[in-house]
Amino acid sequence: MLAEAGIRGVSGADAPQRLALVLGDSHAAVFEGLRLPVQGVAGAQGFDVCSVGGATASGLENPNSATHARERFVQALAAQPCQDVVVLLGEVDTGFVIWHRAQTRGIPVLDSLDQTLCTYTGFLDELARSRRVCVISAPLPTIQDGQHWGEVANLRREVRASLFKRTQLTLMFNGAVAEHARRSAMGHVNLDPHSIGGDRLVHDALRSRDPLDHHYDRAAFQALIRAHGPWR
Repeated sequence: MLAEAGIRGVSGADAPQRLALVLGDSHAAVFEGLRLPVQGVAGAQGFDVCSVGGATASGLENPNSATHARERFVQALAAQPCQDVVVLLGEVDTGFVIWHRAQTRGIPVLDSLDQTLCTYTGFLDELARSRRVCVISAPLPTIQDGQHWGEVANLRREVRASLFKRTQLTLMFNGAVAEHARRSAMGHVNLDPHSIGGDRLVHDALRSRDPLDHHYDRAAFQALIRAHGPWR
């Protein structure tokens, strides 16, 4: 069942004392293999990861989405009974989907942002009825203006919004999700203050050494999570 749900599990002698299920897009794969010490608790925090490439926060309400992310998340939840769930979504929305809708369908960016937030927070509230939820802020965009090489950059080349505008939208999205989490007594990890460089764009240290990879550098991202997560 775990394998069918796309979860990479741990068991036997290597199993951590605490386990959390991670639901997210391709950026959530950063949690794979992580074992984090938990302050004041023997053992470690480990993670089962359901990472769905291309998953969007806005697509969670669409049963016919191309990624079938919600269906796969539901399968993962059914397969993993642990009470702690970590959610990491939004980069695809703020870096591409919202802008693409504005250009092709005339939907104002802020209206699309509000709808995306409504869908995402509704999903989080649904999870919180039966699990302890911790939301991780969406990674800041890394694809440079005019970059058309690399699979993801090529797919997103139609979006004309600058890196600065995409970054500002991501910060707005993360800020709104953080406020919702605070009001709803959910766990939340806001990595934005630690991810911004002096130019108000993503810090160079977080960029992948592979110019074709739009994900954060794995080691740097894991260091952020280790330093600022609730397991400290």
